[in-house]
Amino acid sequence: MALAETDEFVRERPPDEYGCLYYSTLEQRFVLPTDDESLPDQGIVPHFGMPGGVLPRVADSPIK
Repeated sequence: MALAETDEFVRERPPDEYGCLYYSTLEQRFVLPTDDESLPDQGIVPHFGMPGGVLPRVADSPIK
């Protein structure tokens, strides 16, 4: 089921968005856009990879 939904989602996106992730500037995290509104109306920007990648942020851990 998840693969079918993913295939449908990918086929519905415009070709210039292939290979990108979707970043919500409002939620400060990567999200899955909806078809209800445009990306800007959802506060979402396409994020394309680049050389060097992304460095993960490590949260404070309660483990000592």
